[in-house]
Amino acid sequence: CQAENPLVDLCRFTGPALTGISVSDKYDTMLVLSALIVVYYGIGYAKDVISKITTNTILNSEFDDIVRGLSGKIGVREESIKAALRKKYKSKKRLKSIALAAIKFFRPSKTQSNAGIEFGDRKIEPRLISETPQEYELEHALKSERSTFHRDVPLEIHVQDKDREAAGWAAIAKGINPKRIKMKLVDGITLGQLWNRDEVKADVVIKYRQTGQEFEPYEIHLTRVKE
Repeated sequence: CQAENPLVDLCRFTGPALTGISVSDKYDTMLVLSALIVVYYGIGYAKDVISKITTNTILNSEFDDIVRGLSGKIGVREESIKAALRKKYKSKKRLKSIALAAIKFFRPSKTQSNAGIEFGDRKIEPRLISETPQEYELEHALKSERSTFHRDVPLEIHVQDKDREAAGWAAIAKGINPKRIKMKLVDGITLGQLWNRDEVKADVVIKYRQTGQEFEPYEIHLTRVKE
């Protein structure tokens, strides 16, 4: 990456961290792909925090496409790359950091009516940039959030999108809240642990967002499945 490139700091640490491969400067394409993956991952987190409902947007599709491209170039499975992201940016502090960095990366374009951004043979389209949130939106949303940890919770499982292994899930946390809400697989939880199971007992983190004077649950993080 060139020094004047806004992605330079991301490029310096994301490539080897995500792929496990040390690359020289001539492999700019892989480094930029790695950096863009982190940018989209950060923006995805910001949108999840801000919005109560997460849908498969162009941001999701672009993230999957870049992961697929990097996977093909380095010979590492797509899910392994995503697992490395989840591991590296597990803490809320790190997630907030990359989300703010990603928002700042898109800021110049947003001040120019969402002008497209080009990197080699890749172009970030205006319609994608228009989906990225503002920094104040993320800061406000983070101030109105909280989470609680629960052990041995009966979960009623629902598959929303089988192609999105870590995020395409929803569940009802029985005894905590009767509503079906989005669920993410974290801490190494695999698809095989849930496949063809309508209900499991698990350790979970329930994330809440303030709505008026109340805190409403909006997402479950599945951290351990009891076999």
